Amino acid sequence: MQTSDSQGEKFRQIVEKSGLSIAEVARKLDTTRDTVYAWFKKDSLMLKNRIKISKAFNVDMHKIWPDVNDPMLEAYEFTGDHLVDKAIEKNFTKPKQEITPIPYEDYMMVEYVDLSASAGMLGGSNVDVLPDSKKRLVPREFERGNYLVVRVNGDSMTDGTDISIPDGVGVEILVKEHVLENGDKLPIRGNLFVVVSRDGNVFKQIVEHNTELGYIKCHSYNPKYEDYIIPMDDVFQIFIYRKIVGYRPNIPEIR
Repeated sequence: MQTSDSQGEKFRQIVEKSGLSIAEVARKLDTTRDTVYAWFKKDSLMLKNRIKISKAFNVDMHKIWPDVNDPMLEAYEFTGDHLVDKAIEKNFTKPKQEITPIPYEDYMMVEYVDLSASAGMLGGSNVDVLPDSKKRLVPREFERGNYLVVRVNGDSMTDGTDISIPDGVGVEILVKEHVLENGDKLPIRGNLFVVVSRDGNVFKQIVEHNTELGYIKCHSYNPKYEDYIIPMDDVFQIFIYRKIVGYRPNIPEIR
C-alpha cells in the first residue's frame, strides 16, 4: 500500500510544486503522461528514474529520498544540486555535444499510412483520434494542408545516384495532398508524387499530365521499370513529396 512517504508520492509533490502540467513533465522526463501517473503510484522508483527526476528538476536526490540506500549510488555524486557520473568526470577526453534538442513546437503529428496498403482514399480527417501506431511526429511545415507520412517500398525510385529515394524498412517520406480543380495541371517540374488509384498506391515522377485526354504518365528513376499511363478517372488522390523524415542507414561494423 502506498504511503505519504513513498517515492512516488514525493515525486508527485515535486511535480505539484513545479507548477508544470503533466504533459510538460512528461516531455521534461522524455516519457509519457501515463508513465508519469504510474510513477506517482509507486512505493519505490527505479534508480535510473530517480536520477532522471533529480536531473530534470535540478534537485538533490538525497534530499528527496534521504532514507534510500542504493549501492549503485556509489557511482554517482552531487556537485551542488547536480548529479554527476563519476566515471565521466574521471574521463579526461569528454565527448563533444553532437546533438541539439529541437523544440517540440517545431513538430506536428500527422497520420502514417503504409504505401503498400490496398487502394483507396488515404488519410483521416482527424489525426487526434488515431492510435499512436498510426501517427508520426515530423518537422512542422509552414503551410496548411493534409499531410501524411508514407513508407517507401521497392527500388523503382533508386538509380544509384544522389537523386535516389532509398527504399526499405525505416524509409518514410512526408507528403502533402494536392487537390486538382477542373482543368488544373499538376506541378510536375521539380516534384515527385504519391498517386492513389484503383490499382494501388505508387511513388513516382510524373513526366506528363495530359488534361485533354485525361491521363498522367508515371516514370521511375530505376531504368529497369518502363513508363506507364494512369487514367485520371482511376485516380483517387495525389500527394506531393515534401521530404524524407525517417531513414535508418546501414551501421558499419565495429573494428
